[in-house]
Amino acid sequence: MLQHFTRVFSNVDAHFSSWIRTHLDLLIVLVILLLVLWGFSTGRNLFIFGMAFVGAVGYFGGLIVALSYMIIIFGIEISVVGLAHISLSVMIDETIGFLNVAWLGFRHKLLQEVQRYAMNQKHPDQIIPWTAVITCPVMMAMV
Repeated sequence: MLQHFTRVFSNVDAHFSSWIRTHLDLLIVLVILLLVLWGFSTGRNLFIFGMAFVGAVGYFGGLIVALSYMIIIFGIEISVVGLAHISLSVMIDETIGFLNVAWLGFRHKLLQEVQRYAMNQKHPDQIIPWTAVITCPVMMAMV
């Protein structure tokens, strides 16, 4: 009985982890969308601009460069708004947004390179012998 439950739960775990792996980018986009809506509703224009900037840097410059710019944007925000006006929960929300957007930009670039590499691979021609080509219409005509 215990082995049956273990097998069932391991199958459920495998399906769940497979689903998460295939839908991770969509989930990240939904989190980013929610954070952008939160930024608009609270008037955090620097956060929204920073997310777009960090995402672009993640795409063009890489993940580490984007994370470095995230720290710089935090410094600018603290100097403009002031440390007394930024709560810890806001900083955590912004960190989650910046990390997600940097990862998504980097991953998008990585996937494009993988697809470009796959498109440039040479595949051997698929050659069908003439006997097979001639046999198919002949067999169809016989039917």
